[in-house]
Amino acid sequence: MANNRELSQLASFVTVDDTSKTISFASTIASLNVTGVGTFGSLAVGGVPVNATTVTNPTLSNLAVTGVSTVGVVTALPIKGLNIGIGSLSNSYVTESGIYNIQIGHEQCALSGNHNIAIGRSSGKLTTGDQNIFLGRLAGTANTGGNNNVFLGNAAGLQNTTGTHNFFALCGAGRENTDGNHNIFLGCDAGRENTTGDDNIFLGRSAGNSNLTASRNVFIGCYSGLNNTTGACNIFFGPKAGCCNTTGSSNIAIGHSSGSTITGNENISIGSRAGGGSNSTGMTGCFNIFQGFIAGTQNTSGGFNVFLGTNVGVANTTGSCNVFLGSCAGCNNTTSDNNVFLGTRAGFSNTSGSLNIMVGYEAGCSNTTGNQNIYLGCGAGCSGTSASCNIFFGHDAGRLVTGNSNVFLGFSAGNNATTGACNIAIGFAANVSSATTSNEVTIFNGCVNARFAGNAASWAFSSDERLKENIENLSFGLGFLSNIQPRRFTWKSSGEPGAGFVAQELDQIVDDHEAGVLGLVNKSDPEQYLVASPALIPVLVNAIKELSAKVAELEARLDAL
Repeated sequence: MANNRELSQLASFVTVDDTSKTISFASTIASLNVTGVGTFGSLAVGGVPVNATTVTNPTLSNLAVTGVSTVGVVTALPIKGLNIGIGSLSNSYVTESGIYNIQIGHEQCALSGNHNIAIGRSSGKLTTGDQNIFLGRLAGTANTGGNNNVFLGNAAGLQNTTGTHNFFALCGAGRENTDGNHNIFLGCDAGRENTTGDDNIFLGRSAGNSNLTASRNVFIGCYSGLNNTTGACNIFFGPKAGCCNTTGSSNIAIGHSSGSTITGNENISIGSRAGGGSNSTGMTGCFNIFQGFIAGTQNTSGGFNVFLGTNVGVANTTGSCNVFLGSCAGCNNTTSDNNVFLGTRAGFSNTSGSLNIMVGYEAGCSNTTGNQNIYLGCGAGCSGTSASCNIFFGHDAGRLVTGNSNVFLGFSAGNNATTGACNIAIGFAANVSSATTSNEVTIFNGCVNARFAGNAASWAFSSDERLKENIENLSFGLGFLSNIQPRRFTWKSSGEPGAGFVAQELDQIVDDHEAGVLGLVNKSDPEQYLVASPALIPVLVNAIKELSAKVAELEARLDAL
């Protein structure tokens, strides 16, 4: 405060006119007391101070000093412009080539630089560069040919020599920078160790502190990019974001401690501790995308992963080429590869199972080591742990399955199956015959099952008495069959020959005999009638029975002759 007051007093006695190259001092200047400076030993106008009590070179071609009585040390030399130095030893080494410099502080000196402003002890001490602003003790002390720099704070840009277009603010910012260019370091010790790195932006305490030669980085937040040395083209935003990265490049980490242990390349981590934020060995994996609170936080060498959501892929270490989307999806995955888990808790317990696709809330959530499964639907395959090669589509499809190689399609399809293998169940709530059965195909249309089991030669259909009522004998037999005419024909679509029945002919016979109960002709699609040939089996049975009765009657007659 005292020095500020004294400088204010001094300014009230000095008038500078740059147009006429005139400096005027008040006649009462001798009465000014500047504590600790001596008899104006620190005031220089246009040249080198000398130990004298009177003004030397009173007649100058381009500078007039008037109204001066006995001033301690005031020296004026012919110069191309105007330099002002205030402070002990200020402008001690100014040459005639330096112009328009302003220096305030102990041991100020400008060799041949132009248009510089240096305020603070030894700030800009060796400057030969142009258009620099150094404010603070030792700010820009070593600057020689650096131009267009702004260093604000104690030792800011201390070692800068030829670096240009830099902005360093607060103590120690850019302290070791030598010839790095176009950098912005704001914060105590921000970019402190940077030497030749260019085009960096470090904002926050110790942000990019250890950066040496790396360029084109953006670190924002205290300790962000703290240990980066040669990694380039990184963006770290948040306290401790990317703080352990050393050589990794082209990474993006946003959030507290996000990507804090990254050393690999081309990773994107967004969220607190996302992307290696919690592992202690460093994340060397590359080409990962981690977004969400602690998403992929333990990842080490795993690469090409996409984890989106809170707690997603938390335990993943070396697993690669995985896509996990949804809160806690793939939460316990560690080393497995090539999985797709979409939905809250989808693939939650998976550890080493690979090549799985699980989509839906808790789809495959208990799977640990099972491989090559496809589960689509809420709760699909959710109880299986080591089951493999299953395909379940539908809400709760295959929910309890622990067996392998099953295909269940439909809401709750295969919901009763457990250890059975190689089963197929299709339809709403279509189930296999038992929990442990294998090698069975079931199609359920909501009313009856069609089932092909084991080595059977044909399909079996639901016919349980417990499913029926109003049971009575069928009357259609030989008379019905005698009206049916099998045909030969050629299919229009392929030109292939065929044999069978004509739906329209059968439909007419059905109408004539009022035999719709047989379900022989399906006309639900008016553009294409269908024939259910197996519907003729009951009629054939009756016809055979009728023929058998006639044969028996004829045999009885023959026996009577």
